[in-house]
Amino acid sequence: MQIDLQRMPIIAFSAGLLAAATAIAEFSGIRIDYASWAPLAQVLLGLIFGWLYAGWRQMPAVQIATEYVFAASLISIAILFYSYATARPALPLADPWLAHADVLLGFHVPSVVAWIDRSAILSWVFEITYHSMAVQLFTIPILLALTGKQDAGNRMLLCYALICVIACTISIYFPSIEAFAHYGIRASDLKNLSGAFGYHFHTTFFAARNDEIFTLSLGMTSGIISFPSIHAALAILCGYATWPIRLLRYPGLVWNAFMFAATVPVGAHYGVEVVAGAGLACVVIWAVRAFPMPAFQWPLPASVRPQGYRT
Repeated sequence: MQIDLQRMPIIAFSAGLLAAATAIAEFSGIRIDYASWAPLAQVLLGLIFGWLYAGWRQMPAVQIATEYVFAASLISIAILFYSYATARPALPLADPWLAHADVLLGFHVPSVVAWIDRSAILSWVFEITYHSMAVQLFTIPILLALTGKQDAGNRMLLCYALICVIACTISIYFPSIEAFAHYGIRASDLKNLSGAFGYHFHTTFFAARNDEIFTLSLGMTSGIISFPSIHAALAILCGYATWPIRLLRYPGLVWNAFMFAATVPVGAHYGVEVVAGAGLACVVIWAVRAFPMPAFQWPLPASVRPQGYRT
């Protein structure tokens, strides 16, 4: 009998990431309204009780799934804090450079958006898949845990954290109001696409850049990272993460291919941001596979070893 600590590093890493992100945010001049985050704290407390109950009932797969949801929650909160901290330097907007990079790639956002907006079905598919990112980031690790694919679950969570941390850090030098605002594409100009993601983040984005003291509360948060596209990167990660689950292998690839493609017409990204996000995802996935997390096995002390125990 052994106490398996193989998955403890991902919990420790997630908690450490949240502590570091909180410190960086506070140091950068962000005041976190901790009271507004109380509902999430209650959810995390409920997960801890769920984990204890699953251990008591000897349901290891459920216990691992609970750990994954707990870790994914900590990572998500940490990335949210860190993303706003990276906006604080308020470097000049990079939209002219990003638009020029699209020209070099032969990519024109208004033309792509206009073409997709003509189709109600295609627009609906892109809207649905784009909004599925958060759901996938929690459900895929759960499914990996319940199907006994613990290594794949650990890799996915680690990749998720690394992709977001690296993307946020890079975005310091490429702040952007995004392609819709740059090209003047308004929601009222669109027939089937919502256009909501093109502008909804501007209020908090500019407040984080310009306010001497910026207060961050749960109800006002939004994604403000443009380059590289985190959505594009996580579409590749989710497609990769579903591969070990046979029934979801090809549906996951197709679904996340649509989510990847939706980053321009729904997420209002430039083409170059999508390419950069894809490159980042591939590099991180390769690195995590090439340098796996260590597996720890902690033998029981001699005083509590059962009969027949072997080291």
